[in-house]
Amino acid sequence: MSLWFWMSAGSWYESQTRFTFRYQDGCFKLIGYDSTGRQRNREETSTVSINYLTKKVKTTKGNIQDDRTNVSWKTVRIPSLPCLDAVGDGLDFDPES
Repeated sequence: MSLWFWMSAGSWYESQTRFTFRYQDGCFKLIGYDSTGRQRNREETSTVSINYLTKKVKTTKGNIQDDRTNVSWKTVRIPSLPCLDAVGDGLDFDPES
């Protein structure tokens, strides 16, 4: 499932979010989350990639005008893999809760 968010009035922000699921234990479990955003007026970019199976979060920040990026890693703490219905429509989903 993939979502694209783009504002033409009131904001310069655009983003794309992708959810990856696997059928397990009677429901589709969320195993991956990837979100890429861009602030069009400042050309700033940010990417968050979460692998729920390894519990690793990779965050990348940069700017389109140069090739430098800042990458950081951390561990996400989730008690269990959420099912598809916990994601809902995806717009209000908090990937690290």
